[in-house]
Amino acid sequence: MHLKRAWLVLITFVAIYVAIIRVQQWSVYKLHTELKRLEESDRQSPPPKDAVLFVGSSTIRLWQTLAEDFRGIEVIKRGFGGFKIADSTLLADRLVIPYKPTVVVLYAGENDLAAGKTPRQVVAAFKGFVRHVHRQLLTTKIAFISIKPSPKRASLLPRMKEANEEIKAYVCNDSRLIYIDVFTPMVDSDDNPRSELFAPDRLHMNKEGYNLWKVIIAPYIGRARQFIRAESFTHHSDHIGCCRQSDGHSPEYSTSKGTGFREESLCPGTTVDVQRDDLIN
Repeated sequence: MHLKRAWLVLITFVAIYVAIIRVQQWSVYKLHTELKRLEESDRQSPPPKDAVLFVGSSTIRLWQTLAEDFRGIEVIKRGFGGFKIADSTLLADRLVIPYKPTVVVLYAGENDLAAGKTPRQVVAAFKGFVRHVHRQLLTTKIAFISIKPSPKRASLLPRMKEANEEIKAYVCNDSRLIYIDVFTPMVDSDDNPRSELFAPDRLHMNKEGYNLWKVIIAPYIGRARQFIRAESFTHHSDHIGCCRQSDGHSPEYSTSKGTGFREESLCPGTTVDVQRDDLIN
């Protein structure tokens, strides 16, 4: 009786394992199929060089107003459903390097945690991506959008915070890296996800959520581009990679008001004012 039960447990385990492997293989197949389609499209109509490249999961793929939200800037959108941060390293030679972007804006890590990866593994994958990109594109700026607090994945909030904090600390060591905190303004005073920012599936964002991201991200992109134009980003005393409000608290963001906010570097540097107008100057 016990032997029969043990066999049933083993068979169930193997079946689940095989199913997981097949799902992963299908996801990889879909990703490579989409990449081939994009590569063919790029051959027919080459994308702009020195653009801002947004790459990541379906959160990027579903950002329908991306080009409009960052008008005045050449942007390239490369978002894929189920995309993991480990994919960004494995596919960097196809996803990033050919475009020679001035700035890479990466959103990934949420799917990794949902698949059982640890915060440490997410951080290690991000570091691998950074090393891979900077090996070939030495001056390209890499902006990491913090993992967002999706209500459907509320049980992962502690892991999200841990991964975000570790990446934030890592970013402070390199002026070519930028950490963009979207987690803080997407939770309420009790640290619960703000449901009004999310679609009915409680995983992806709605229009209000993307409007919030636009307001948050725009100053960082504008500031990075200013440094690039001045050709002094890597030698400047300001480190825009790890910032907070000058009173030490997270800034209050709004989708309807507040076109800028004051940042104070957590790294050596000076306090700077960043306005949304930087985006289109």
